[in-house]
Amino acid sequence: MSTQTGLPPHWHASVWPEGWDFERDHYPDPDLQQVGYVLLPKRFHMVVHWPELEDGRSEHGGALIVVFEVFEGDVEVRELFGVDMDIGKWIEHFVKEFPPDRWKPFAVAEITGFLGGDEKRKEAATRAAASGKKGVDLRKLKHADAAGKEGRKRHRITKKHLEEVAYIYRDAASHGRPPTLAVAEHFDVAHSTAAKWVGKARANGMLDPVSNERKDRE
Repeated sequence: MSTQTGLPPHWHASVWPEGWDFERDHYPDPDLQQVGYVLLPKRFHMVVHWPELEDGRSEHGGALIVVFEVFEGDVEVRELFGVDMDIGKWIEHFVKEFPPDRWKPFAVAEITGFLGGDEKRKEAATRAAASGKKGVDLRKLKHADAAGKEGRKRHRITKKHLEEVAYIYRDAASHGRPPTLAVAEHFDVAHSTAAKWVGKARANGMLDPVSNERKDRE
């Protein structure tokens, strides 16, 4: 079993704040934000590995990165991308084994530990170094994150926009993909933002009511 609570068996993950240099264990003064009773970095990364990425079944090994951002007193998933891996090939497996509703609780617990002591930082640095030995260049995080910031834009919530949201949602659902995640990826927005748009589209009659069973797969 995984030694990290909340992860599937044999998976492991590290969570660290944006700007942390894991090779030198250098972290500039953090911009901490209040979220409930805790202080969290404005942005932080969750770097996830699982056995299939490390035993030759993946062409290049790699890692999947979830970027979190504190916004208006809450933590949102801001980006999801792969480093040295084919994310299109692995995303369904990832969300099936490690559902999106478990990402935030896990990441918040890990980043709180990171900020609270040296042990978590050393553990994260060891995992990052091990990734490097497997050919995963986690320094690409900086470039991917910068590209994500440059590419973001605001979306006006018009009828046409909600119709597009509904189309993407239905198309993803028909192909067995997590539909809300598909909306988030298409528009490059946080999962929580995509969920709000899906809710608006449903309230406007563009999508059918969702059952509890389907809700678990979103």
